[in-house]
Amino acid sequence: MKFVTIADLSRTIRANFAKIPHDVDFVVGVPRSGILAASIIAEWLNVGLVDSDNFCGGAKPTGGRRLAYHTPSKEARPKVLVVDDTIYGGGSMRRTRQMLRPFAARYEFIYCAVYLEGPCGDVDIWLEDLRGQLSTDCPYALYEWNIFHHTLRISGRCLYDMDGVLCVEPPDERDTAAYERYLPEAVPLFVPTNEIGGIVSYRLRKYEAVTRAWLEGHGIRYATLTMYDAASYEERRAGYESPAHYKAEAYRQHPDALLFIESSDHQAREIARLTGRSVYCVESNKMY
Repeated sequence: MKFVTIADLSRTIRANFAKIPHDVDFVVGVPRSGILAASIIAEWLNVGLVDSDNFCGGAKPTGGRRLAYHTPSKEARPKVLVVDDTIYGGGSMRRTRQMLRPFAARYEFIYCAVYLEGPCGDVDIWLEDLRGQLSTDCPYALYEWNIFHHTLRISGRCLYDMDGVLCVEPPDERDTAAYERYLPEAVPLFVPTNEIGGIVSYRLRKYEAVTRAWLEGHGIRYATLTMYDAASYEERRAGYESPAHYKAEAYRQHPDALLFIESSDHQAREIARLTGRSVYCVESNKMY
């Protein structure tokens, strides 16, 4: 499974910076994730930046005081670089082209995607071709900036750890009063946009009702909820089943799952070792 971090994005732009025309007057980012790539490019070119929605609404590119050192071109039609982070089927870029068409007489638009990952190459410039790096079971790259907000075809095949991923880590479970106060009031962390395949939690099953209530209260949709079937902390501990082994076994019970999202780096590496399948770790921002 191909995983791209924000640091990878920056490195890719830097390594391929010669492909980007340096005489553009400003950069237009395609909302939402294209703005991330566009901002890096605009910063390094020292040109103005605006997103496509606001540009079409009449907003001017901005860039702070450093733009005082930028010399605008004297061309009749200013040159504009339109940037998206990725292109697969091309739908987003086609919509952007349609939006910008009324401005074509005034501006020369150059269309750019950082990553090419699908059959559509409908851009003037792309910086890195990922197509040979994608697997048959997951023909899309996963990106740090949208891994929790992927479409249902991916999110519906992901399993999530609970504590440390969906919400902050709990206090020591042996402090029962503090732990039980935490459960209904846990601070959310990464809330997935679409329904996910399932949640695998090392929490005791006796906390299922309060856990489901918390998930519903934060709009987290899921197909299954797996919790540890023991009556107490002491009973679970006596079973000598580590969290990683428990989660790995639950992962095996979902053969169609593409990915397990785990909070702990140690556990993530162990789950990946035990299952031979992909595990993303929130703590280390690594894919195993």
